[in-house]
Amino acid sequence: MTARRADLRTVSRAVEAYQVDAGQIPLGDLATVAPMLIPYQISVVPLEDHWSNPIVYTASATSYSLESYGKDGIDGGN
Repeated sequence: MTARRADLRTVSRAVEAYQVDAGQIPLGDLATVAPMLIPYQISVVPLEDHWSNPIVYTASATSYSLESYGKDGIDGGN
């Protein structure tokens, strides 16, 4: 498993634990949501991938997504 995938999985698990406990998905960008996730399985929320590009978190009332744009930093790139 790559470090990027491990970071995304860690954040995902924390979001899902938060959802179970609070009854809702945390809304906002990752920097806003990060303090809410700290008590849920992680002590540090990675805000950037291993290429120093931001990890993109988007959420609605019913779903969320996490994205890392990778080495080139471009959505849909490599």
